[in-house]
Amino acid sequence: MKNNLHLLDYLAKECDCQYLSDLKFSSKLKVELRKLLDDGKKEFSLTNWNDLISYLESSEQNFTSIEKAKEYVKKNLI
Repeated sequence: MKNNLHLLDYLAKECDCQYLSDLKFSSKLKVELRKLLDDGKKEFSLTNWNDLISYLESSEQNFTSIEKAKEYVKKNLI
C-alpha cells in the first residue's frame, strides 16, 4: 500500500518522537526499521528511502533502487 506520509515522518511517529530531530536518537528506531523492512505492506518511494538514509547517516545518499536502499539499511542501520 502506497503511503502518503514521508518515510522520515512515518518513522518519527512510530518511534514516538516529538520532533524529527529526535529520530536519530530514538531507542525504538532499529526495531521500527526492522518492522518496516519485514512488513512489505507499506511502500515508500526511492526518494523517501534516500532521504531517510541521508538523514540518518548525515551524508547524501543516492541509491538507484529501493532494494539497494533497503539492503543498505539492513547492513548498516539495524
